[in-house]
Amino acid sequence: MTQAIEGKHILLAEDDELVAFTVEDILLHAKAGSLTMAASVREALRILENGSFDLAIVDINLNGEASWPVATELRRLGIPYLSVTGYGDMLDHELVTALLPKPYSMQQLLKATAALVS
Repeated sequence: MTQAIEGKHILLAEDDELVAFTVEDILLHAKAGSLTMAASVREALRILENGSFDLAIVDINLNGEASWPVATELRRLGIPYLSVTGYGDMLDHELVTALLPKPYSMQQLLKATAALVS
């Protein structure tokens, strides 16, 4: 399962520092190539202008702002992404193609990210 993300460049858009650093640890332990973090919609969009990514993990709510502009840009760029949310697993939105409800385990995160690039 972790082989799928080995060497991959990942964008993580997450506003909760503890969650972001935990996810970073999990993904780097699984041998992801690199992880770039953004804590806001604006920061994520700026990073996407200047970077190349294999996949992204995007919290649906970034500091009280919906991250739909980030999802739209990822879709435009052809970058697969995982939407994560603490608002439950019943979210129905056209930009949500893969959803992981919070809280999630390390295994759930690795399985969901691996599915994006397999």
